[in-house]
Amino acid sequence: NGNLQELEAVVSTQSTGRRQEILTYVSEGIIANFSENVSSLLMENSTSILITTALTHANCDVTPLLTALVNLCKEDAEAVNELTTHIALRNVLQNATHQKVFSDALITEIPMETFKSWSTSNRGAFTLLRVLEHKSADQHQVLVDGLKKCNVSESAQSAGRDKLVEFLAASE
Repeated sequence: NGNLQELEAVVSTQSTGRRQEILTYVSEGIIANFSENVSSLLMENSTSILITTALTHANCDVTPLLTALVNLCKEDAEAVNELTTHIALRNVLQNATHQKVFSDALITEIPMETFKSWSTSNRGAFTLLRVLEHKSADQHQVLVDGLKKCNVSESAQSAGRDKLVEFLAASE
């Protein structure tokens, strides 16, 4: 019985080591490819999940992929309303490793007019809530103040908008 446990421990250690070797070998290429093709990857549910998986498991610098996601949002204000993009953004914003860097990048790179546009749609408002709720972003208060000036409560009612209005009112 003791020998079996020792054998299981050795196999487990070898498997973990081999997994790390493989991740190190492929991560850079995957992140580079996904960064260049982020728009097309977000066209379908089956491929959009690959972005989240790559960010979670990559064994390299993922900044290029995070930058590609921010640039997509900057170039296409409506992208946040697409289901696959919304889910990918939500997953990145919920990832403890990347949420602060990604939130800061969104806040500093995306124009306030785009955030105002996001606040008028359900998915956009929920994305803004994800950016704001952690309060870890360096630029958190800048976004809160900007959204308060936009009179979010005057946009069409939706669950996301209602939660955003509630959050902004509580952050006074």
